[in-house]
Amino acid sequence: MNSPLLRICFSKQFYFLFPLLVLLYPVTTVFAHERSPSPLAATPINPDLIRFNNSDLPDPPSGGSEPTGRGSGGRRGCNNNRLTDALTPLVPLTSTAQHAVRWGLTTEAHPTLWLQTGEGFPQGALITLTMRDRHQESLYRVRFPVPKQQAGIVRFAVPPSVPPLQPNQPYTWQLSVFCNSGDSSLAGASFDTPFHLMGYIQRTTVSEAVIQTLKQAKTPLERAVIFAEYGIWYDALTLLGNQIQNDSAVAPTVVQAWSALLQQGQLNPPSKVEVLPCCTPQAN
Repeated sequence: MNSPLLRICFSKQFYFLFPLLVLLYPVTTVFAHERSPSPLAATPINPDLIRFNNSDLPDPPSGGSEPTGRGSGGRRGCNNNRLTDALTPLVPLTSTAQHAVRWGLTTEAHPTLWLQTGEGFPQGALITLTMRDRHQESLYRVRFPVPKQQAGIVRFAVPPSVPPLQPNQPYTWQLSVFCNSGDSSLAGASFDTPFHLMGYIQRTTVSEAVIQTLKQAKTPLERAVIFAEYGIWYDALTLLGNQIQNDSAVAPTVVQAWSALLQQGQLNPPSKVEVLPCCTPQAN
């Protein structure tokens, strides 16, 4: 009789509670195991935690602005609900003489993109990430199967198996969202004509002084602050996003810095941060 519950139930003063506890114990146990992870509650945004400096960014490449229309011939899924209208790539818009484009820097040969899904993917989806060089020649195309997902933020980490980005060369990325209008398990998937989102990215190099400063940083948050200070958006956001996604006990300051960075990028951070366990690239 080592269980505290059994000792309480068989003591004389609590003997009369035994039938009630027997009934309640399995129910509460089931609820405890089935409870879904809660999104991280928003805390007041502290802009002093991180500062994104875009004053010295190179000019974005000339070209088409982000497409807002759906592909021709679309069927169900993407076209008859608000799903695609609520998709936001987490990259700031930069104004040019003709239009505004999503544009930012990275130091990574294989970067990571983040997408906010205001409506989730109730039936699942297939998303492809295509990277094109300055001549619009395709560098690679990576497929990301997306299982049924609630609203939140998803990550597209480019695998190291594809060709690397070359330094100081602008690239165009395109996310093509194929909504599933068939079986939500994806076993009987029926993918629609895609909805496209696009932006630009450039791999940059940093000075030896910045490299030494990064080496002295003790936490991902400190490294993110340094990248943001030098205008390297993709790396700053990814350091914070990975920390939120992978750490069940993430520090509130990391969540605040994430929200502050999105706010500074005019990206309207949600009231609650929910970074979903998605998405794994599909083997070619």
